[in-house]
Amino acid sequence: MLMLRLFLLMTLTLSVFWILTFHSVALGTYTLPLGHYVFEQLPIKQPSIVEVSWNSTGNVSVMVMNQGQFTQFLNGSNPFQGAISLARSGTLLYLATQGTYYVVAYAYLQDVNVSLNYSVEPANVTFTLFPFYSEIYTLNLTYPFNLHVFFVSNSTLEVMISNLQNQTVFLSKGTHLSSGNFVNATLTLPAGEYNVKVSNLLNYTVPVYGFVTYSSVYPNPFSQSREYFPMGIASYGIYNRSGTPVPYTVRAPVVLGWVNISSILAHDSSARILNVSPYSASLQLNVPLVVYTGQGNQTYWVQNVAEFLTNDSVLCYQSSVLNVTSVNATLTNNSITGRGAVYPPFQNGFYYTYITRNYTYHLPLSLELSVNVSVLQGLGVQLKFWVMVIQNGSQYPMKGLTFDSVLVKVPAKKAFLYVSGYQTPVSINYYDAELVFGGGGNGAIATFKQLNAYLALFYYNGSLRPFPSVYSFGGDTAEASTNVNVIYTGNFVLATVGNEDPAFLTNSFSPKLPVVHPNLVTNTTPQVSNTTNTSGPTKSTNTSSGTSKENTSVGVTNTTNVHPPMSASGSRNVVNEYLLVPVVILIVAVYLWFRRRGRRPTLNF
Repeated sequence: MLMLRLFLLMTLTLSVFWILTFHSVALGTYTLPLGHYVFEQLPIKQPSIVEVSWNSTGNVSVMVMNQGQFTQFLNGSNPFQGAISLARSGTLLYLATQGTYYVVAYAYLQDVNVSLNYSVEPANVTFTLFPFYSEIYTLNLTYPFNLHVFFVSNSTLEVMISNLQNQTVFLSKGTHLSSGNFVNATLTLPAGEYNVKVSNLLNYTVPVYGFVTYSSVYPNPFSQSREYFPMGIASYGIYNRSGTPVPYTVRAPVVLGWVNISSILAHDSSARILNVSPYSASLQLNVPLVVYTGQGNQTYWVQNVAEFLTNDSVLCYQSSVLNVTSVNATLTNNSITGRGAVYPPFQNGFYYTYITRNYTYHLPLSLELSVNVSVLQGLGVQLKFWVMVIQNGSQYPMKGLTFDSVLVKVPAKKAFLYVSGYQTPVSINYYDAELVFGGGGNGAIATFKQLNAYLALFYYNGSLRPFPSVYSFGGDTAEASTNVNVIYTGNFVLATVGNEDPAFLTNSFSPKLPVVHPNLVTNTTPQVSNTTNTSGPTKSTNTSSGTSKENTSVGVTNTTNVHPPMSASGSRNVVNEYLLVPVVILIVAVYLWFRRRGRRPTLNF
């Protein structure tokens, strides 16, 4: 129960409010005439941090006092006792050892309406400062970093941060508005040597709870809070020099991923909940696109995906573009065109996507997936989604195909695929390029029963080059995988079944592309017509291993062929062909109807 009395009142009855640790208590909102106060008694049984927050219509004195200080407050000998803050609103921290304490709000200047909250959390004393003693923390960092200092006591502390040249970069101490008994601050500092000095300037000993932490200002791939990762190969634009992050930037018109798969089988029964096949898996080439418009930058998340139905040995290809310029950025069928279309919101945005029909694959399977970006003056930014089948079982097709060509209609001055370890984007976690295994869509997690795949990741910038530093996991792909172990072989990255271990792989990734690649920049594949599709994405998945599939070689036949798929032998009965026309029309109609009702494809974001 709260007690409200005139400040000069000498006798009153106190009520005890017992604290539950880690429990935040709202004391309520009170009207305090000038010279009045409100207080709460806190019995503390172990060292704890008392946190008081308030909001008032005018300046108010908020204090945390021990029993002796509260007695002096009531006697009127000194209206400002203990830890003090004079402000309209704020937060006050106080390190309380065992004993009885009081939270007080006092209208010392004017009539106010004030709302109060407090919490109490156990906190052991980190160190004790004798009179006029100091505690010093020394840091020597070779990269820019964020420094966080947190110290709290029951009396005034002086916290000073200085560099090697004895220049003070931060100073916190008591003022006429605050007792200065706590510091909770974060600074961004350049590389160098620094001292953090915590001093007791009083003539009595004070307890202190506190710590100093630091982190690189550069994005940290290991800071992700997720249980499962998309596993494979990824570049974050960051070298790892014995634990020291060293960032770099890649701007390129083309990013290419290569894979050679000799074994693949995934199964996860929980995938049905996400409306994807339990046997589905994906290999995703994902990379940010940055567009300079002259009036600000735009960022897009671009994906070239091979989606596998691993029990039936079929796959399809999917292109996706998501506007991640801001959390509320969108796309429309007027702002982006291609073989696909824009579909309803997914995770704070609209996305464009196109999915080919299914193709049969055989093992070993070797593919190249790439994204090619160019600026078409007066039109916008063109994205070409390209796949090349190097090996399909015993066949070596060596044929490439642009399965989708997309035009992002923005007034672009420059556009490029972008990987950088210097900064963090607004709506995605990293500017990273990924070639990773994941689930079949909608954030699914694929559990791999069999997998043996070599991977490599390149960019084209005058010549085809590997990303120099690579990690074993992606940072922006929503789908993930389990039972996938990734290692660097000294040439390629190898993904096999085993315990997943998200890790840094190498600073000197130097594979050689297994085949002579066609000119990636001057790809002469005709641009597809820009169509607007108002129906849903068209991809069907069949989980029955006994169901017949299109037996077309992977990616060799143009995906825009509207004829019925050939049989396994590649022949058709010409005599009966015309008799089959009505049946074919019916099959196509039913096929399209099911495709319209198919699952919404992954955005992998």
